Amino acid sequence: MTATVVYHSTAVSVSHILKQLEGKLGGQLFFRTLKGVRLTAEGEVLFRYVEQAFN
Repeated sequence: MTATVVYHSTAVSVSHILKQLEGKLGGQLFFRTLKGVRLTAEGEVLFRYVEQAFN
């Protein structure tokens, strides 16, 4: 399932929200390619932190 389906949003708006988050955190969270996205080292750290917060 994609973020656009889960949040009933467009890919453009999800991309905009993620860019805003990166700006507020002061770093890049994703490597963006034509095939999709992959977490950066900083993104991995944030993911683990958020994952623990929800478990």
